[in-house]
Amino acid sequence: MSDLSSLIEKLGNIHGPVREIDALLHIAAYPDFGARMEFNPPRYVRFEDVWLKNRADHLNHANNVSDWWKVPAYTASVDAAMSLARHVLPGCECELTDLYGISRATLNHEAGQFYGTSEINSLPIAICLSILRALQQKGSSNE
Repeated sequence: MSDLSSLIEKLGNIHGPVREIDALLHIAAYPDFGARMEFNPPRYVRFEDVWLKNRADHLNHANNVSDWWKVPAYTASVDAAMSLARHVLPGCECELTDLYGISRATLNHEAGQFYGTSEINSLPIAICLSILRALQQKGSSNE
């Protein structure tokens, strides 16, 4: 829970797309993702551990699929942020507002309503904030 609170704070303080935040969002939504390390023999480690050391951009799913994956640009792309929202809250409805330089996103789901606001006029960041609040509530209801 505190990790999500910290990520919400980081996301609320950025002034544009940030790849590190994209990776941390991906880790929050897909905790079983791992990075493929080039050792002999190759081994797989949790992406979270690798990201903090070398900011690797390429991911490989932890089930040892050989294809490389990239972390989507969640903080830059409405499409990427919405795909993440649909993963976290399947069947959710999203209301987006971009008015007077402030972007807002509301995710409506049977689990509740989750809000995100971006003062820098970024719909992707607003969507990502609402996603993190949904994950935070899911985590607290599971405890």
